[in-house]
This record gives sequence, C-alpha cells and structure tokens, in this order.
Amino acid sequence: MDQILRDFFNSRNLDNFLSSGAIIVSRPDGIPLISYEVGDKGWEENSLSALAAASWQAAESIVKVFGSMSSDDYRFSFDTTSSGFYILKLNTSDDLIISYIYNDQENPGKAKSLFRGLKDSLESYLLENKEATSNDTFLFDEISDDEVDELFMGVVG
Repeated sequence: MDQILRDFFNSRNLDNFLSSGAIIVSRPDGIPLISYEVGDKGWEENSLSALAAASWQAAESIVKVFGSMSSDDYRFSFDTTSSGFYILKLNTSDDLIISYIYNDQENPGKAKSLFRGLKDSLESYLLENKEATSNDTFLFDEISDDEVDELFMGVVG
C-alpha cells in the first residue's frame, strides 16, 4: 500500500497544496502511511495523523445522530479564513483518511475543492492498482487431496 501511495503522489503536481501546507494519508487508527510537506513547519506527522483519525471518528459518531448520512456525505474541517485542517475519508476498503493541513492559504475554498479532486483521483488510483496487484493465485493451485494427505501424513499420526 505504501508504494502505491508513493507512486500516486509522485505522479502528481502537489505544488498548490504543499506550498502552504501538508498532506497526510492515515489508517483509521491514526498511523500515518504517507505524508508530504514542503519545508520545516514544525508539524509532527504522527501527532497530526492521530489527531486526524480521532477527529474523523468523532465526526462519524456525530453523524450517527443524523442517521441518514454516510461518510461520503460529509467532511471534517477546522479552519479560519487562511489556515485549517481538512479531513476526508477515502472511499476504499481500507477506511483510510486523507488530511490537508494548510497555513496562509490565499483561497482556502479553491484549495479544498482541488483537494477533493485529489482525493477522488486517489480513490480511483487505489482501486485500479489494488486490483492489478491483488494476488488471486494460490501457492498450491493444482494440488489434489491425496497430495495434501501425503504432505501432512508425518505431522498427523
């Protein structure tokens, strides 16, 4: 998964996002899988990733109050007019979240819109590449019951 994420982000122009912020893709438990930022902003990737995961879980709990919404219907945003923390859930089987932390952004609305487009592209990329790398073959593809019995005869008995 890490390599697929790296390949995706290395193939994209992230200048719009990284000139004033950072992107982190995290597991639901808050472990960062990958992060990108320009310069040393003093942000701790592990802390921000854990914060993003906890914030997302809190947001999901709040949404359960409304009942009819799915996680595709909402996002978590904590921001001012130029700085903020924006979290989206990737619609994949891994329940990953992607966060955009920005500072001194001239047009945060446009940046968020571009970030949602990046998220959609990442979802498609993950779906395509996970299917391409999924291992549907078995180690012992054509083995008979007699051969299995013979293999384990010394173990059982």
